[in-house]
Amino acid sequence: MMLNEGLNRVRDLVDTYLDDGVFGTGTTAELVSDQTLETEVAATEGSTTSVTVTNLLKVTREIDSLTGNGSSLSEVAFQNNAGDTIVNRVTFSAFAKTDSVQMTAETRWHFS
Repeated sequence: MMLNEGLNRVRDLVDTYLDDGVFGTGTTAELVSDQTLETEVAATEGSTTSVTVTNLLKVTREIDSLTGNGSSLSEVAFQNNAGDTIVNRVTFSAFAKTDSVQMTAETRWHFS
């Protein structure tokens, strides 16, 4: 059995790795073999913020009203650095990103 101390150390290792998030316009469902977004919108790539509590890591990427406008965003991923292989990918219903929209994507990792 892995104890909370061990789980929190694994959480902290993952936390140090997930420094970058990016949105895209791809619509193909996620596969465990994905290595990149289907169609990345480079302007949306940037730093993440994270919060840790016992056995839980929450990583967030926010884009402001000036970023990614004119794109129909429908996917998001998190990675170590720009251009690295992604470690997770989520697709969602596409929406037109305009200057009246700010967006936040969040991924939660529970270690148990």
